[in-house]
Amino acid sequence: MNLTIQRHSIIEKLTNFADWLSQGQWQIVSSQKVDALQTEIYQLEKTLANAPTRPTRTIRNSKPLEPITEQQKIIDLAG
Repeated sequence: MNLTIQRHSIIEKLTNFADWLSQGQWQIVSSQKVDALQTEIYQLEKTLANAPTRPTRTIRNSKPLEPITEQQKIIDLAG
């Protein structure tokens, strides 16, 4: 809680300083949406860090279920 209050105090001071530098030409407003966005980015980074980088391989039996006939072999070779 104390950290949140300090953060808002710092943001307010920076906003006032930026306003003073720009001589009131720009209006700077701190937004709570930024905090929500940062939280969402953090959650996504954490999720992606644990995600596999390659798909899992499925090992299949290389033998066909039924024997291949000569006609099927010719058709496969013909493309």
